[in-house]
Amino acid sequence: MKNFLSIMAMLAILMVACTGKAKEQKAAEAEAVEIERIDSVTAEMDSIRNMIESSAKEVDELINDL
Repeated sequence: MKNFLSIMAMLAILMVACTGKAKEQKAAEAEAVEIERIDSVTAEMDSIRNMIESSAKEVDELINDL
């Protein structure tokens, strides 16, 4: 009976140890997806900022021509 309880305790510890890795992996994957999304938004913001600066220069040139 003691052996059975010892084996069950060891199996329970192993199960707990294995489930922690799965959670860490899911968290790492979610983090990678979030980083990719942030990078894409940042790139889009840079593109829009460049367009705004270009338009502002064009407006300044048109105003100066007047």
